Amino acid sequence: MITEQLRSFPCPKCNELINTGMDKCSYCSAPIDPAEAEAAAAVQDQVNKAYSDASFIRNMAVGGWVFFLIRYIPFVGIAGWIGMFILMVLVPIKLVVWQARFGRLKTTDPDHKRAKTNRNVAFLIWIPLPILLGLAFLVLASFA
Repeated sequence: MITEQLRSFPCPKCNELINTGMDKCSYCSAPIDPAEAEAAAAVQDQVNKAYSDASFIRNMAVGGWVFFLIRYIPFVGIAGWIGMFILMVLVPIKLVVWQARFGRLKTTDPDHKRAKTNRNVAFLIWIPLPILLGLAFLVLASFA
């Protein structure tokens, strides 16, 4: 038996989340066109993915600073260096990929606005780390 997957989308009239299997909104009784419902559900899926990815990138940026601090723990400091450098490279790559995938998404969904905020916060958390390390290496190089 093949079952169709129900997805959610905002009602075009009242903006409450409903699923694609409905023929009318359960909140405002507005009629739902199945083709428009599928298109709106596809946009909602993109918004959900954008929010999830942006939150993950923000957490990766925070992880870079956690690894920065781990460097000072005896015997595990090398793990801190490795993790910090990996995340220092991965975070900007993930930010560029996020922008390419979701930057032009047109929606009024508040989660998309929060996703953009998370993306910006991730960048602001990440950017001091390479600057700080670059300055540290310049200072150390000047003493050598």
